[in-house]
Amino acid sequence: NTSLDISQQLDQWIVFNLETAPYRVNYHSSWDQIIAALKTDLVASTNTPDAIRAMIQEDATALALAGCLPFPTMLSVLSNTQRNQADWIPTVKIFDAITAKIGDDQNVYASFGVYVASLFPEKVLNSFDLRNSSANMNVEFVRAVVTPWLCEFNLGTCRQATTELFQQVLQGNITGIDVEDIDNVACLGARYSTSVLGQLMTAYKNAPSPWLRYLYTLSLSCIRDPSSVQTILKTIVSSSSPFTIGDARAIMVGLASSMQNSEVIVNFIVAQPLVIQEILGIGAFSTTIKVLGKFKVDLSNLLSLTNMTLGLDPYVVQSVLWTMDAANASSIWWQNNGAALESSLPSIPQPTNPPSNSSTVPSGNITTTPPSSSAKSLTDLHVFTLVVTTILSIITINFF
Repeated sequence: NTSLDISQQLDQWIVFNLETAPYRVNYHSSWDQIIAALKTDLVASTNTPDAIRAMIQEDATALALAGCLPFPTMLSVLSNTQRNQADWIPTVKIFDAITAKIGDDQNVYASFGVYVASLFPEKVLNSFDLRNSSANMNVEFVRAVVTPWLCEFNLGTCRQATTELFQQVLQGNITGIDVEDIDNVACLGARYSTSVLGQLMTAYKNAPSPWLRYLYTLSLSCIRDPSSVQTILKTIVSSSSPFTIGDARAIMVGLASSMQNSEVIVNFIVAQPLVIQEILGIGAFSTTIKVLGKFKVDLSNLLSLTNMTLGLDPYVVQSVLWTMDAANASSIWWQNNGAALESSLPSIPQPTNPPSNSSTVPSGNITTTPPSSSAKSLTDLHVFTLVVTTILSIITINFF
């Protein structure tokens, strides 16, 4: 029997999932039956609501991350879930959670990229081309959700399309870009373009409208090129900085939310913490530090900021201590579970040509270049950061 007969009685909920909320269902003891049901779900006469498929994916991952469900079973749940709309949202949340756990282990990151590629057959990838403005609303919704990950692992036409459309945005022209895609284009186009910082800074300074300045701020917050990131950080603390306080805060937090930028951000913070605290304010500085704690990366240099003689605000020092605890927890989790996760992922295909800087993974036109550290930052995190920092700036201006 492959029907999904899952109880949703409140008294049977189990406390634990990705959002530290209760499980919303009481699962059958045999996950093979659940996987079989998911595999045939959308072709059945009565399919399961998107929300239930979403819950099953998320809860299976939470169980696996807690060591209560084998990783191969969890990955099988993801692989066999047939998604059609809202059920893609937990899938990308799971990508985010797993890559944060993987952290700066380049080999495991590349293996996970191979797995993610297997979820996107070529036919699906073709339907997600950002240059196809005639896509139906359902495709547009899903495309907006998955695009950051298509670009992250260089699947399909994502990087090519975003960089092409980004040049249009830099000219102040967003005609023909679907409203659902504009943030992705602004963020990812800047991230994967080369030698674009000078052009982007000019566009920011001369932005003819608040909307375009918002897009250029988002673009600046998404950049990962180390030299460009260093230039942006120096500009933030420069006395001649063109950035408003609100934009500077959004850019700083956005840059920190990309794992690849962790080392550059940490070195920058440690070098001049008081200057950053004065310019960004205690709240934005603390948020930047806490964002770094999301990933499994080396943050040991931050420990120097706990020296009370530096004169940092106690709230900032507390943020450092919280972040160091989070980093330690990530390290312990990896020691206990990393090998099991790695062994459940597909191996990286070996190149047939002489070794190069990129590795090819199956599924259409897919090439991924493992970053210097496991890194990703979903566009919605950057957008949320921009909205929050803008609100904080307005409050500061009006009330303080």
